[in-house]
Amino acid sequence: RRMAQARLCLEASASASVRLGCRPALRATPWLGERACPRGACSEAKAREPLHLDRQRRRQPSWWSFRGLRTGTRVRPGGLAGRRFSSAHNVDEGIWGVDPKVYVEAGGVRVRQHVNPLKSELQVPARAPAWQDVYIDPTLPLHVDVGCGSGRFLLAMARRFRGRSNFLGMDIRGKLVARSNKWVEILGLENVFYLTANGTVSFESVLSSYPGQVRLVSVQFPDPHFKKRHHKRRIVQEGLVQQLAEVLVRGSYVFLQSDVLEVAEDMRDQFRSSSKFRMCSEEEVSS
Repeated sequence: RRMAQARLCLEASASASVRLGCRPALRATPWLGERACPRGACSEAKAREPLHLDRQRRRQPSWWSFRGLRTGTRVRPGGLAGRRFSSAHNVDEGIWGVDPKVYVEAGGVRVRQHVNPLKSELQVPARAPAWQDVYIDPTLPLHVDVGCGSGRFLLAMARRFRGRSNFLGMDIRGKLVARSNKWVEILGLENVFYLTANGTVSFESVLSSYPGQVRLVSVQFPDPHFKKRHHKRRIVQEGLVQQLAEVLVRGSYVFLQSDVLEVAEDMRDQFRSSSKFRMCSEEEVSS
């Protein structure tokens, strides 16, 4: 096993190659990156080569916006605005609008970064919460973030649009959802709530009973599931598009964003195939 790992070294030096009994390798496989180096044999290479080198070069940040019940898309290469971080060390009050001490007070959680959404327990549609208990005014327009991850994006949005909009985050990792709701409690927000649910399965069952209107749905930086046999695990599927068409009112928006061009295009094409959505123009999005 050690020999097999050694063959994946990043630019292993000649001395390390002799000691480990393998030939120098120019670069590791993209998904293993620098972690493939056994016991620091490639420390010099680590300083030169970033993790996930090949896939980082292929990634191009893009985002799409769709107009509800007609269909639409816009692409804008650019920075990774809205990227969700998993560590409190990455939190900056200027970006998120929240004192980092809040995250420290709520504590951290250990979660699996990749959860199989096709598990049997995640294929059961979730129930809608009691909206009057969740929001102080459940008639306000609702923004739903499917696959909200840590939930910091909605946390900042809820603070900015307090009294004007409600926000709902849906994610399949219950520990993240519980921590996000703890942040909400600490900050005293009454217009944001997080729900443990598989949005691909439960969107209509949860949102059909919402007293107000669902005006915006966002899917941001979802798990790419690169392998072809895992594409069925991606968030945006035909079933989700159909559920959105049933729940959204005319003039609502769907916002799609990914740092993997292939995934962004796949999400866009799923909505393009529906006659209930149309591509937005730049003027519509900016307004």
